[in-house]
Amino acid sequence: MRIPKARIHKRGQLCTEYRGQTVYFGKADNPESIERYKIWLADAVLKPRELPAIVKPGQLCTVGHLIEAYLDHAKAYYSHGEYDNLRHAAKVVAKSFSTLLAENFGPLALAKVQAAMVDKGWCRTRINAQINRVRRMFKWGVSQEVVPPMVLMGLKAVPSLRKGHTTAPERPPVEPVPDSLVDAVLPHLSRTVAAMVRIQRIVGMRSSELCRMRRCDLKADGDLLVFTLTKHKNDHRRKTLVYFLGPQAQAVLADFESKPEEYVFSPWRATKEHHAARAAGRKTKPSPANLRQKRRTDPTKKPGVRYTPNSYRVAVQRGLRRYKDTLDKKAAAAVPGFHPHQLRHNRSTEIRAAFGLEASRAALGHASIEAAAIYAEADRATARRIALETG
Repeated sequence: MRIPKARIHKRGQLCTEYRGQTVYFGKADNPESIERYKIWLADAVLKPRELPAIVKPGQLCTVGHLIEAYLDHAKAYYSHGEYDNLRHAAKVVAKSFSTLLAENFGPLALAKVQAAMVDKGWCRTRINAQINRVRRMFKWGVSQEVVPPMVLMGLKAVPSLRKGHTTAPERPPVEPVPDSLVDAVLPHLSRTVAAMVRIQRIVGMRSSELCRMRRCDLKADGDLLVFTLTKHKNDHRRKTLVYFLGPQAQAVLADFESKPEEYVFSPWRATKEHHAARAAGRKTKPSPANLRQKRRTDPTKKPGVRYTPNSYRVAVQRGLRRYKDTLDKKAAAAVPGFHPHQLRHNRSTEIRAAFGLEASRAALGHASIEAAAIYAEADRATARRIALETG
């Protein structure tokens, strides 16, 4: 379980992020704020979660009740992305079997769920992953003594979809995006999002890692900046991920100043810059009515303190649409779509062509646990050299 850590908000409030929301506890310099955080942590996160009254060990449990209890457990235990994947898998199961007793959910039922996912047009690898998540849900039910162990053994007998033996499509490989297309889209992005695209193309980090970049995570090391992440895709393996930022990446970051604990790329600051630019570019003088207007202090939807991978992707695709709007219909139809993660593949392809496959693995953090332990120092030396020469 990931314990949400307290941090200091830009307005001096002690806060933490939990389930996609920011929870505030008062002024950071007030000792009572720390106590409020500890009380909230013990009650909202660390408190043992009980099953719903209808789902008790030894009692009959329907698949719908199992889904409800498991998703409540998963929301606190897994990351937001994994929770969404579980929710989508459970939705397919619930559509046909919500009223079925969990002890009667056997291999034929799981095979029917698998076929329903094929009918939805999901690719083969995604279906296999979602079926494993369904098995994991029943495995949790066994651990809670609401599902008989024999049910889980039966579900393990359902084979995964094999390539060439199913009508489910294959996931297309992720290809690098043409640099000419990236350069054409950059003018149609906001200053903040354009800088994020440039950093990702230069360094090759994942979108989730880029969105979490803070000044306190950047340490000077000679001519380089070292970006160290303790929370990332493989942090459950107790692996620390390090990126080296060379002169090009540092030049992009130089235009963004923030406090040490603040995120470098902030939608809140980007929105503020957008409003200021619109006011400066106004062609007519504001009327007295305009001058009397004030922005709401508590809007329904506020800009976040940092981008998420999804909001970053949406911002890039919005810029791509603006670029297509400048072209004629035929030319716009020929422009391929792309998402930010393809920029990581751009960097990987570039490093592999110039330095070799082993250098690409070292610079982008692609390594097994055993390889990371054996070649850690050599990897960092290689990554430093690549950042100095190309980053």
